[in-house]
Amino acid sequence: MGTDVRELRAVPALPPEPSPSTAELDRIGVDGALATLPSLPGVTRASDLAPATDNGVKDLVLAPDLRRLFPTGSLRRGTIVAVTASTPGLATLLLAMLAGPIARGAWAAIVGGPGIISAQALLEHGIDPHRLAFIPEPGAHAAEVVSALIDGLDIIAVHAPAGLGSASRRLIAKARQAGAVLVPYGAAPDRQRNRADVTLQVTGSHWKGLGQGRGRLRHHTITVSSHAHGRPRTATLAFGEPLSAHEQTPTLAPVVPITRARKATTGPRELGPNLLRGPWHPTDPTDP
Repeated sequence: MGTDVRELRAVPALPPEPSPSTAELDRIGVDGALATLPSLPGVTRASDLAPATDNGVKDLVLAPDLRRLFPTGSLRRGTIVAVTASTPGLATLLLAMLAGPIARGAWAAIVGGPGIISAQALLEHGIDPHRLAFIPEPGAHAAEVVSALIDGLDIIAVHAPAGLGSASRRLIAKARQAGAVLVPYGAAPDRQRNRADVTLQVTGSHWKGLGQGRGRLRHHTITVSSHAHGRPRTATLAFGEPLSAHEQTPTLAPVVPITRARKATTGPRELGPNLLRGPWHPTDPTDP
């Protein structure tokens, strides 16, 4: 039985696809490069996949407890929502607002705020981490990063304790035009209210779950006030495990005052003009 030996010849490689040069990328910048993505075949923006409402506007669906804080009961595209807090609870409110839209297919990003948002917090709010981009330290190019994210995502939350800076007007105008929701969070309540369509502020925060020397924090309640078009609204949001009736109204032990014990003495003590002889006891009513 013979062996069929054939000559092996090298197959010429296909020519590489042309790619933009470094000079070209420097010329058009990050914004220009990302702006060309929707025009490519097979590429669809996340906002185009959202279901349309009855009035034809593709609003983002919020969790039921949050709907009463918004004039339309939903997160309308192209709006600016400022999230502030005068008490702890800023991250809780922000993640609660993102959880509803992400659960229904929206894409979001959080820019800045290292140490405020954790992976455990995302899981506790039921947020799919595959639909959330987290850029904790954008550096000096934060405005460029936010501008690029507006082109492709539905919600962009930006940690801006001092406001959005000089790029504020440009980013707001771009978000309105692109139909994205821009969420500056972490600033003082009155800093963003003038430019925001809706301002959410955490005014109260309470934790429960600890007993008398035992237990763990399992239930978090925050009070949120909303200001939109001059009309205030208020809602109470609850998170965590449900508590029993006993845990909701814990019985505290009575407070027992602690008095300082004094050592008895057998010598005379001078009390004003009188002289008291004999032993002295700490419960003596004449004790000053």
